[in-house]
Amino acid sequence: MHEHRLRTAARAAAFIALALTALLLMSGVHGTAPPSASAGVPAPPPTMPSGPDFLLPPPAPVQPALLGSAPTAFQLASYMAGSATYSVVFVESSGGVGECAPPDAESEDWDGARRATVLAEIAGGLSFWTSRTGRPDPLSFVVDDHGAQPTSCEPISRPATDLDLWVADTLTALGYPSTPADWVAGAYAFINDRRAAKATDWGFIIFVVDSLNDGDGVFTDGKFAFAFLNGPAMVLTYDNDGWGIGNMDLVTAHETGHIFGALDEYASSSCSTADSWGYLNSANDSCNNGGDTSDLSIMGSSAEQLNPAVDVSDSARRAIGWRNPVGSVVDVVRTSTASVMPYAPDPSADDTPTYSASAGNTAFPPEGPRVIGGGDHGTAAAVSISRVAAAEWNLNGGTFTTDGVSPDGGAFDEELETYIFTPSSAVPNGTHSFGARSTNHFGHVSDAATDILTIAAVTPTPCPTSGCVTPASTPTATPTPAVTPTPTKQPFPGDTDGDGCPDQRENGSDETLGGLRNYMNAWDFYDVGGIGGPAPDGVVDLLFDVLGVINHYAPTGAPPYDAIYDRGPSAGPHPWNMTAPDGAIDLLNDILGVIRQFDHRCT
Repeated sequence: MHEHRLRTAARAAAFIALALTALLLMSGVHGTAPPSASAGVPAPPPTMPSGPDFLLPPPAPVQPALLGSAPTAFQLASYMAGSATYSVVFVESSGGVGECAPPDAESEDWDGARRATVLAEIAGGLSFWTSRTGRPDPLSFVVDDHGAQPTSCEPISRPATDLDLWVADTLTALGYPSTPADWVAGAYAFINDRRAAKATDWGFIIFVVDSLNDGDGVFTDGKFAFAFLNGPAMVLTYDNDGWGIGNMDLVTAHETGHIFGALDEYASSSCSTADSWGYLNSANDSCNNGGDTSDLSIMGSSAEQLNPAVDVSDSARRAIGWRNPVGSVVDVVRTSTASVMPYAPDPSADDTPTYSASAGNTAFPPEGPRVIGGGDHGTAAAVSISRVAAAEWNLNGGTFTTDGVSPDGGAFDEELETYIFTPSSAVPNGTHSFGARSTNHFGHVSDAATDILTIAAVTPTPCPTSGCVTPASTPTATPTPAVTPTPTKQPFPGDTDGDGCPDQRENGSDETLGGLRNYMNAWDFYDVGGIGGPAPDGVVDLLFDVLGVINHYAPTGAPPYDAIYDRGPSAGPHPWNMTAPDGAIDLLNDILGVIRQFDHRCT
């Protein structure tokens, strides 16, 4: 479903890792240990950290323009909708060779029972989100347990800022060789592989550090839980400072809010109502420093989080994309689009015309700039995870129906789908409006696209009651038409129509090798070169052909129209049997036309 650029992160790895280290040093993270309780005296409620328990996301390299708007390899958790893989890694000190040299003394040792408890607590924390009202549907989290993974470090005996050492060790053990300078690239590659394997929209890592034998359950700098805004990872300790293992579900729920873009709201985080984050750039209106303190929010204070009625503040909902809910539809999934190709000829004698149409999804526009502490962090990159679930049509503004709808691929399940629809009964003579609309798998329904068509079917004249009389006709001589000789197919590599595909290839039975084409039609092989590239090279490729047509998109024929990239509608019997340029380069005919021929070759 997604085309992930898994390894491109490596080119920016050193810069990213250095930036992360600086962010760790500059940011507070969840957890300052509360005072110990005296014997027989109840421990005070867990305290909230001094400073935020989130870190700014790693800077992602600029991504090339892609077809569609599915997540790139650097968009791991842009907003909370759809499905997400959470890969749990239990960090295990091994005493072996690694980034901590010499290796740290081992003081912690994971066992199966405690790992099972952690997995149950994490699942409970994630179910907090899937049980909220006003959430998008579907919303799911898929577990991906990687068990105990070795490191030469004993993480709990070090400051939280040493995570680059033990994360590099564990990623290497997982098969993604990493160093402290490039662990971010390894993390991106790992997450993208895991979300592809689990077929989910998003993915992130949960590193769990053992602290059972540690005196206070925190890192040596007093931190115990933190997450990067919008990924790639969060870190938890087993004891969770004063929260304890029994409240790991709440800690997980809070940190998952950060993974999808929500900010801290508790007063000691130094939050500000002037801060804003998330795909929709939500202002932190529920920050307890001058903002709304009447709500009970999972991003708020410990008293709020421990309250049985805890929910999610309006500002945090906006930050994770849950703005303007109507049923299960929120802003970030309002992506459905529809288009219908004008019917030709118009007027038409066909009273059951078959229309070609498309259903798609265009990313809801992100908003910005995001601001933390007065710093401008730009606007999130546009992304859509929506897939087409259904398409319908109607006549003259009437009830929409799926009758007569046939998707080209046999089912509606991709970001963009083409299809046809045909009325099941004759449409009366006259001028009519044919409409089409689509619905995505979140339930968002597109606006309708329409075409006006005049039906002028031939109606026989009824016979009088006395019966029909066929008048005698006088035979007329039929002139013998002049015959234009048809050029003979040339032997290989002869190319009669000059389209770059030899006659013998066009006469073949495999369309991907140039076959099922007309050797006298110069327009049925969409090899155009383009974008300053070479002349047609015998392959319909992405860079020169598909992107060449897209970059000359001109539905009205205005610049940047270029006839080289234009094709007329198919004359049949196959979609690629296209005709001479029709003066417009549009989505349904030209862009989808060249995409249908992608990787067809005559070399």
